[in-house]
Amino acid sequence: MRTTDAPPATTSFLAAAGERPPPRAPRDAVIHSRAVADPVHARMWESGGRWYAHVLDEPVYVEVTGTSKRACLDELRKVAGDDVTLTVELVPPLAGVAEAAEIMGWDKRRVITYIDRGHFPEPLASLAGGRVWLREDVEAYAARWRARRAPTTEATS
Repeated sequence: MRTTDAPPATTSFLAAAGERPPPRAPRDAVIHSRAVADPVHARMWESGGRWYAHVLDEPVYVEVTGTSKRACLDELRKVAGDDVTLTVELVPPLAGVAEAAEIMGWDKRRVITYIDRGHFPEPLASLAGGRVWLREDVEAYAARWRARRAPTTEATS
């Protein structure tokens, strides 16, 4: 039973062993525990007009963002440091059925009809949530499709 108003004493394992704890860094100090030779791997992508990068192979989640690819890369370099090798994997923009329909100017049912008839590019992957294409493949298909549908100047003359 405690009979005083004094807070209970706390003892760390280091103090119990007779060792002094390491000095604490000031609150605004940045401590880099990475060895200079360790390479940094990151993944970068664009979403909604902003660029994001996620540092891989780290015990904590590290993500940076920027309004452009260059700004995001600059932020990533600040986190990684200037003296390390930085390897960045760019994730290409993807498109599902809804995005493909928007690119084509169609509704989703028409995209599915073209897919079922074999008249649409092969998807990059077919996932439980649906098919996924590289956005650039859908945009290229849309350009070819529109070029075939455009009236020729000779036919209208």
